[in-house]
Order: sequence, then structure tokens, then C-alpha cells
Amino acid sequence: MKLSYSKAFTKVIDACQSLVGRIKLNSFEMDKSKYRFIKVLVISYVFSHVVFFALNNRFLTGSYFLAPDEEGYVEMFRRAQSDELNICWGFPCHTSRAELLVLYLPATLFKLLGLSDLSATRLQSSLFVLISYLLLAFTLERINRLFRFVIPLTIFIPTFFIWSSLALRESFIYLSLALVIFGIASIRKGKKWTGFIALYAGLLMISSVKEYLFIVIAVSIIIMGFYFILIGKKCLESLTFHLLSIVLVLLTNVGLFSSIHFSVKSVISGQTIASNVLNQNSVTPDSANTTSKRLQELNEKQEKSQLLDLVNKFILEKSSTVPESGTVPESGTVPESGTVPESGTVPEYRMHPQEPINKLSLKAAGWSDFKGVFLAGMNIVWHPSIFLDYPSRALEVVSLETAIWTVLIIGTMLVGILGLFKKDLSMEQVFSVVFVFIYLYTMTLYTINVGTMVRHRSNFLIPTLVVLAQVLPHRSSRKT
Repeated sequence: MKLSYSKAFTKVIDACQSLVGRIKLNSFEMDKSKYRFIKVLVISYVFSHVVFFALNNRFLTGSYFLAPDEEGYVEMFRRAQSDELNICWGFPCHTSRAELLVLYLPATLFKLLGLSDLSATRLQSSLFVLISYLLLAFTLERINRLFRFVIPLTIFIPTFFIWSSLALRESFIYLSLALVIFGIASIRKGKKWTGFIALYAGLLMISSVKEYLFIVIAVSIIIMGFYFILIGKKCLESLTFHLLSIVLVLLTNVGLFSSIHFSVKSVISGQTIASNVLNQNSVTPDSANTTSKRLQELNEKQEKSQLLDLVNKFILEKSSTVPESGTVPESGTVPESGTVPESGTVPEYRMHPQEPINKLSLKAAGWSDFKGVFLAGMNIVWHPSIFLDYPSRALEVVSLETAIWTVLIIGTMLVGILGLFKKDLSMEQVFSVVFVFIYLYTMTLYTINVGTMVRHRSNFLIPTLVVLAQVLPHRSSRKT
């Protein structure tokens, strides 16, 4: 007999609440106020997601309306289960079936309970984000009064709530970051092997989900290490565990080296997937994972003419420039000739708020174009803006939350810089500050539309909370 989605979800979350209720305060060095904070956090998260899934299951059963690409990730889960994995939708192409089976282990268990593929993967996403919040709470040694209210409220940031509720890879990223930060904090507190396992698990997960984020995290850890060496802190043992976890992931994740090599080469050369096709008439296996499923299938079949037509269509749909004729091509159409534009280059993507056709586009900066990086970074921090009109109702709603991200990101940067000079930040805080700077820089190199930016910007949440929740004035209390 199959369980209903809401009942299965409630059973799992009840078990989580029961587990939290049995945790001894001293196990995670919690005072009573922090223990109450965690209970409020868990109850808020559980209640909101149960209501959301019940409504979603009632009115949008089997629908991918909120995120069309969610269907691709559900298909990857299904194919991994049935050993039909011949595409790499959303995941790096070096990610093996065995890795996917491990990543989707909770979803597999939920499926055995009778849930559909879509329901099982969505439930797993929600569970992963809940675990991320718990790891965040256990990481924070102190939480100021303001953020005892702010952190539970972040659950309801519209975009973050949606990404944590759907079967997307964002939940893997949130959990990876939470594991890495928890691992760094645990190692600093003397729990070396607990921290090492968490750090290794987080790095291994992110390397199987988004290899360029593995690079960002690894570089952030290394820079953090150099910082503490420069200020004369005795932390050689902790840094050894950090570096060991990075090396171990590189040794155990087959194919990661080639993906990292391609990512670095792409950034330095300034190539995009479209320009690769236009210039070389091919898509490399490593770059194919950033394209649609159709591009990947055409590449495997080596149907170059169809591939070029599809890329040409992509360029016409995404172009932010108007043809010389002064008219905009109808969406989804390709010129009868089916040829690539004479210039042979991909049109620029610019943000011109006064021109409606460009409001959904951003201009990616070159890796050495510091002025472009700064301007692109500002676009990422404050777009979509409530002061602009957008052709999409969804973006108008999203613009209401932009102020939250602006405060979190800019606040972390300012507080982080001050803390670095004062030398009073912990290891996990230094890592979080460095990560925010490097990840924002990385986003400026590839972000070409507001929709992608909005989704990727949510990855700032946990690192920014780690910094701000502990730096601002807090109420000290005796640990029990």
C-alpha cells in the first residue's frame, strides 16, 4: 500500500524532531537558549514544508511548473536506478552511476516506501536542507539576539524556499557547504576526526555535483590557511587535516582532474559552450554537461549540422541585441538558412534597465577585467531591483527579496574585512568570508541572465549567516 506524500513526509520529519529532542545539551556544547533556537528552527522548517508539499501535491501533482529543469534531475535519478545512465544532465560528466546512487540514497529509501520518483527526490531535497540548518546551528558557538529570529525567517525567503523544496541540485550544494563549514569548526574545536569526515564528505559531494564549486571551496580553504599562518596562529595540525581532505577527494574522485582542467581553461580563455561550437563545430564531453539534454544527445551522435542549428537557435533566443533590420526574431524560430551569424561570435549580454529586451540579461566579465567584474558583481548583488519593471511576474516577486541578499552579502564582506584586520574571526568565519568573495567573483565570469543568477545567489546564505550571526553583539550565557 502506497503512502501519501504528505504522510510520508510527516513521518520522516517527526523522526527528525524526535532525534533533536533526545540530543543531550552537552553533546553539541549547547546552552538552553540555543537548544530552544534549534527546536524553533526545526518546527518552522517542518511546518512550512509540510504545508507547501501538501498544497503542491494537491494542485500541481507531477508538475514541473516552478522549475522546468527539475524534470532533468528526476530523470537522472530514474536512470541511475535502472542503470540507463547515458547522459549527464545537470551533473558533471565524470560523476558515475555509483556516485549518483550514493547522492540519491535517501530518495531511494523514500521510493521503497512507495513514493514516486518526483516525490522521493523532492523529499530528499527538503531533508538535506533541514540537515544543513542543523549543521549550521551546531557550528555556531554563539548566536546574537537578532539572528535567533533572522535565521528561522530565512527559511521563508521565496527563492531559497523553492530551491530547497524541489528536486534540484541546490540542496546538494547547501548541504556540502554546511558540511565543510561544520567540519572546519569541529577540527578547530579539537574534534579532529569528526571534522575531517564532515569536511571530506562535503568536498566529495560538491565535487560530484558542481566541480567548479569544489575549486572555489578548496581555494578558500587554502587562502584561509595562509591567513592564519601569516597572523602567527598555531594551527598546523588543523590545516593538515584540511589539506588532507582536499587531496583525498582529488585521489578518490575519478575524472575530477579533467573537469577542473577544463573549467580553469574555459575561464582563462573566456570560452563559452556556444563559442566552442561556433569555432570548433563540436562540444567537448566536459563542457556538454552545461548544455541541454538535447545538445548532449546530438554531441554523442556527432550530428554536427543539427547541433549547430540548435546552438544558433539558442543564440537567437538569448541574444540581447537587435538585428540591423530593427526587428526582434520570433521566439523559438531559426532563419531559413539555418546558418550561424556572419560575425561568427556570440552576441554580448548586457544589462540595460531602460531597454525592456535586456532586462533578463547580464554581461559576464572577463577574468582579468576588474572594472567588468565590479560592475557584474554589483548587478548580482542588487538585481532584480524593485525599482525596475520586469516582463516576468516571478521576477517582480523575487525583486522584493533582493534587499535581503544585498544586506547579507555586503554585510558579510564589510564585517569580514574588519574582522580579518582585527584578527578575531574563527576559522569557519574566515573561510566563509573568503568563500563569499571568491564565489561572487566566479559568478561574474559566467552569469549571463537574471534567472540563473537568482538561483546561484542562494548559495551565499549559509556562509553569510556563519559570519553575521556570531560577529554582531550577542547575549552571553552559561553553557550547561
